[in-house]
Amino acid sequence: MIRRRPGMYVGGLDAFGLGMFLEHLLVLGFNAGRLGRVRNVCVDLLADGACRLSLDGSPWPLPPWTAPLASLEPWLTVDAFASKSVLVPVAPGIPSGIHCRDSEVYLGAINVLSSRFDVVAWSKGQTWRRRYREGRAEEDVLPLSVSDISESGLCITATPDDSLFESPCRFSWRWLQERVQALSAFHAGVSWTLRDESTGTEARFLREHGLADLCAELADTSFIREPWTFEGQVEAVWLRVALGWRHRPSRGLSSWVNLQRCLVGGPHHRGFLVGMRRAFVSRLRRLGRERDAQTFSDGALLEHLTGVLDLRVAPDILGNPHKRVFAPSEVEAPVARLAEDWVTRALTEDPELEATLFKFAGCEPAGGNGA
Repeated sequence: MIRRRPGMYVGGLDAFGLGMFLEHLLVLGFNAGRLGRVRNVCVDLLADGACRLSLDGSPWPLPPWTAPLASLEPWLTVDAFASKSVLVPVAPGIPSGIHCRDSEVYLGAINVLSSRFDVVAWSKGQTWRRRYREGRAEEDVLPLSVSDISESGLCITATPDDSLFESPCRFSWRWLQERVQALSAFHAGVSWTLRDESTGTEARFLREHGLADLCAELADTSFIREPWTFEGQVEAVWLRVALGWRHRPSRGLSSWVNLQRCLVGGPHHRGFLVGMRRAFVSRLRRLGRERDAQTFSDGALLEHLTGVLDLRVAPDILGNPHKRVFAPSEVEAPVARLAEDWVTRALTEDPELEATLFKFAGCEPAGGNGA
């Protein structure tokens, strides 16, 4: 049934579908880094059209009494979920064979959509290998002794079935590079290495300061020495932000919702801008500049702003996959509240920067008008 309706799992059979196919492996690597289980993630686009994910640790806990692949198998296959005799424990962040709300990783479905799916897992000096074709195991587990690799790790090589996907069945290097450029910023300190075997192209990303590094890169010549960074939660909405300004027109707001790039103009954008405006107007009034507060225009201010927003909401509100991603309308008010508190505090702590930003917004210098 998965092979008859692949669009339900990867969004289509075109380039977007191939991207989502690879996305599941990327998010598996991201989750492993976020949980502190790996420090290096490698993604290779192979000459034969396959993609390979390599991790220098196990992406989820390995029970001490269980062989690595034995614990992996329920998350890699659909059969384990169809059999009542196999007990699959529920654990946040661990991918499922078909569907997992917490991690949004569907390894079993990707396995079924692959003409070949090779898995190598190792731990404590032993390596286990398994090959699948169209989701079915082709050979038994083969334990091999190893001595020259990390203590534990995982390598998955997946070949999209070209009888299902539109030809040519090739992953986009440009898409991969742009995706990891952002994905690497959502969790600091994890190294990502990308390689394209056909062209010899290679790229590396290591964000020591997470979103702040991405914001500084996008802002290029920000006059703020270090981007403003904030994070917080209101109700079921969790938001992280990095902001920078430069004298020349800038790139505006870029945002991601549940790790997916979000279109400009969604409710969280409106909420963020409303919160910023409230903060600036409130500061002007507190400083006794009522006329400026009444005529405040945020257009020029935003023209110089580079902002990076990382929004997390309940996965059952925003599912996957989506070709068009918007945050749900419920997030506008919580985001506005968070933004207002953060920006008010930042302006209060840096009067010199506050004066510069007021100038961008067309406000007169302090003392230029009264209440």
